[in-house]
Amino acid sequence: MPAYDYACEACSAVVELRHRVDESPSATCAACGGPLTRLFTVPRVNVGNHSSAAAARYAKLTQGEEVARVQAELEAVKRPRRAERDS
Repeated sequence: MPAYDYACEACSAVVELRHRVDESPSATCAACGGPLTRLFTVPRVNVGNHSSAAAARYAKLTQGEEVARVQAELEAVKRPRRAERDS
């Protein structure tokens, strides 16, 4: 079910309400009882129970695969060579 953000016209509190696309909630602000206005927001991507799309992608890795991925990233970083001194 989609989540929508609403702002209270009276106290400016922002709340998230979940309802079907074809429904229009007749909700009032829980804090002051004022009318709510729907805000325009960026669509949310469904990533399951993960905090981000990257977290969802790496959740499928085993511990060994995660270690190998991190090692590959670290090996890709090249350290600058030390400057040679003239004697």
